[in-house]
Amino acid sequence: PLPVAYPPAPPAPAVRAPAVAAPAYAPFVAAPAPTPYVAPTQYVAPTPYPTQYVPPAAPVAAAQPLSAAQASEENVAYVGNIAFEATIAELQGLFDSCGATMVRLHTDKHSGKPKGFAHVHFKDADSLGRALQMDGVDLHGRGLKVLHSMPKKAK
Repeated sequence: PLPVAYPPAPPAPAVRAPAVAAPAYAPFVAAPAPTPYVAPTQYVAPTPYPTQYVPPAAPVAAAQPLSAAQASEENVAYVGNIAFEATIAELQGLFDSCGATMVRLHTDKHSGKPKGFAHVHFKDADSLGRALQMDGVDLHGRGLKVLHSMPKKAK
């Protein structure tokens, strides 16, 4: 085949375009150069804030025998993961074999709907021990969580 001849490139224009003046403001601000990473040679723990003075605790008095009200608060089980359809009668029937004396199913104070947990009172520590072994028992398709109740926090 014959070589193809391309037309020559046009000559450069003799007149140059006028230079545009730079705007009075800089539209882009360059970011500061990053500081180089310097590996720490040794970890320095921050200094803690000064602590307040705590006076020594008062000596502990000899243990007093528990009153009947205090003893009854000792034998309380927390029952959690209760289905919302469960009733106090069903819980009472479930824990009657263990010696339950009272069931408190906790409800929302505004709507009256159950919160899903209860406290069950027992007549003695042996009854509470039998109830604690019922952890995981199925009620309305849900495994109950039965634990020893924590005492109320002092206000």
